[in-house]
Amino acid sequence: MIRPSSIASSKIRWSVERQEQFHERTGLPLLLNTSFNRKGAPILRTAEQALAAAAELGLDALAVGDTLLLADNVPDPRATALRTR
Repeated sequence: MIRPSSIASSKIRWSVERQEQFHERTGLPLLLNTSFNRKGAPILRTAEQALAAAAELGLDALAVGDTLLLADNVPDPRATALRTR
């Protein structure tokens, strides 16, 4: 189930600043924040669990802390952003 939400810049400034930094660095204008688990399973708690689930689910990318992991078939968005500027 998808439950979209938005951020009011006056309410959560740190989050808006983080989104702006992400956009500047990658050229991607949005962030997705979601719980990460399969239906009926507990939310993942470790980077190792997240990596295993991402591989099992066939995700294109996984961000853990300040590291962005991309599937082999996904071009690096930083390279794309640099070429379009």
